Amino acid sequence: MRTLAVLVLALALFAVPGTSYASPWTLPEGTLSLHTSSDIQFANHEFLITGERYPFSLDGRFYAANLRGEVRYGLTDRFEIGGSLSAGVLSYQADEVYLGDVITTDIGEEGSVERFRANILSLDRTTAGLGDLRIFARNRWTPLGRAVAATEIQVKLPTGYTPPDGTFEDDEFAEGVADDVSLGDGQTDIDAKLLLGFVPTRDWFLRIDTGLRIRLFGPGQQVLGTVKTGYRVSPTVLPYVWVDAQHSFTEGEVIGTSFTTDAPETPAREFTADLLVPTEVRLDRSAVAPGLGVLFALGDREIDLSWSYVVWGRNIAQLHMVSVGTTFTLQ
Repeated sequence: MRTLAVLVLALALFAVPGTSYASPWTLPEGTLSLHTSSDIQFANHEFLITGERYPFSLDGRFYAANLRGEVRYGLTDRFEIGGSLSAGVLSYQADEVYLGDVITTDIGEEGSVERFRANILSLDRTTAGLGDLRIFARNRWTPLGRAVAATEIQVKLPTGYTPPDGTFEDDEFAEGVADDVSLGDGQTDIDAKLLLGFVPTRDWFLRIDTGLRIRLFGPGQQVLGTVKTGYRVSPTVLPYVWVDAQHSFTEGEVIGTSFTTDAPETPAREFTADLLVPTEVRLDRSAVAPGLGVLFALGDREIDLSWSYVVWGRNIAQLHMVSVGTTFTLQ
């Protein structure tokens, strides 16, 4: 049996929209930029693949803590390469539920204590490890000025974690109840983006990113978009806001059968197998996530504090994410 919510969470981790470090302003030749960040993510609601918003069943709670490192290097004034890698831990906790026969005082041989214990379903899962590896190349096509344009190709590669696969439905609740809690969706993505940057005044910037994500080996294809703007209020402080969006415009392959419920707020003591609804599982995902942050410029170092929230989506958790990052520039 596939548990009620965790697959959606696992697929969302490390793919959730957030601040994008892609920039049409490429690094100067010979410049190395190192960025590290840490974040926490938490949620108690999810968006089903239909777009409906529900609380996690059985009072489910999700938490994740992640570390991310990124390196960028300017091969020329207009062309740079880089990559990033994440590591993290995620945890999902929910109330246990009994899905077996009604317990009576005369349980008999077939109603042994072991049998009843086997029908107690726990959705609690915790896993830790590396997330996806991302490598990219970025080229700026225009000279530096009030308006710049660049293109970027990024490839996302899964690392050694176990991806979700197979059919998650068992014939009997008592046999093999398990979950595929994963640090990613275990497949390769290729992003092609157009990056546009505008600096109408010395202190105000506007960025618009748009692109296509080619998802290999089964999931639906996606369109991507980001709008980000900020205004420098002092030589060292720059607040900003943004909206990230991704949308699956084709339907991917079904990788298994899960269960959901139309009554997610039913308490564990009242929850029965009759409330479960078989649901096809796909890796398609859509989301819209606004956010805000502030950037502190301190010499050759930048400190970035930000918060984002998934306000709408399909097949994704309604995540809050709080992040703090530091960027060093070396020449």
